[in-house]
Amino acid sequence: MKSEKRTKIVKSRFNETEIELLRANANGDPLGAFLRNVGLGNTIKEVFKIKKMYVPIDPDLSYELHKLGQNLNQIARKVNQDSKSGKSPELFQILSGISRVEKTLNEIKEAHTYDRKVF
Repeated sequence: MKSEKRTKIVKSRFNETEIELLRANANGDPLGAFLRNVGLGNTIKEVFKIKKMYVPIDPDLSYELHKLGQNLNQIARKVNQDSKSGKSPELFQILSGISRVEKTLNEIKEAHTYDRKVF
């Protein structure tokens, strides 16, 4: 089946920061095709999934997330050990550990987040 020819043009203005973010999200694809896919109802996640795109992750971010995962595993291990031995888990220690992980996660998020208000 023959696809319909594209004859309509839509103009839009972007600032320099917005263009940089769009190009980064398009991952080398033409901006027109990227914006068309996203604008016609495909989420960015679906566009990446269809094209099997993988965005490289910052090694520092990966390391920090790995450390957080280890902290959560230690907390879970302690809770499981205490429950198997009949001890009641030390709620204060558990909440303190989770609070530290949450604080660190928020710091990491802040350090690796761009201003999303440009869209």
